[in-house]
Amino acid sequence: MHDWDTAIALLDRARDGDRSALYVLVRLLCETGRSEEARRAVLSIAPDDMYAHHILESHRPPPLGTT
Repeated sequence: MHDWDTAIALLDRARDGDRSALYVLVRLLCETGRSEEARRAVLSIAPDDMYAHHILESHRPPPLGTT
């Protein structure tokens, strides 16, 4: 529940233009197994933000058979 409340607060701040909140939101979602939600947030709020995409990529699992 706490993560959800935090995510909602960060999402609201990110929508208001707070890029730091967006980055924390993306990390939080990725680290709690919600990478798809993180990707949707980036695409809807800041689709051209390269750092947000970098955060997403750093949490992407390696392709199967490469570990």
